[in-house]
Amino acid sequence: GRAPARFDPAELHRLNVKLLQSLPYEKVADKLLSLGVNCDDKQTGTLFWETVKGNIDKLEDAVALWQIIQGPVESLIDSEDREYLDTAMDCLPVEPWDETSWSQWTTELKKSSGRKGKELFMPLRKALTGQAHGPEMQNLLLLIGPTHVKNRLKG
Repeated sequence: GRAPARFDPAELHRLNVKLLQSLPYEKVADKLLSLGVNCDDKQTGTLFWETVKGNIDKLEDAVALWQIIQGPVESLIDSEDREYLDTAMDCLPVEPWDETSWSQWTTELKKSSGRKGKELFMPLRKALTGQAHGPEMQNLLLLIGPTHVKNRLKG
């Protein structure tokens, strides 16, 4: 037809998000570095990007997630979860950690605490990231690393 094309800012936003999230780490590495996301090596950078890209609308959003990984983070620890997080500390997997460490940890913690579902995972997420939502914890655990994890569990 002859109708003029309509500009839809919401559609443009959706397309931009989709495009950004489809990019490989190599395409965003320099821009991330200029924003202060200084990954030590390509492997860490790739893990970071694959972990966070589904949770961002624009590249600048990755900075806040990088700060969560690097710390400091104010852990959100509810008083009723204090004992549970002490148990979580005791159940931490043996280092060095890998992509199975989160699953090993939460499986052991489930046995030790009797918790499951949200009661099992949410206190860990809030203690480790200071947030109730965000990227998958399996990779975040690796990126945060044992030292920060232990400090954050202590509050």
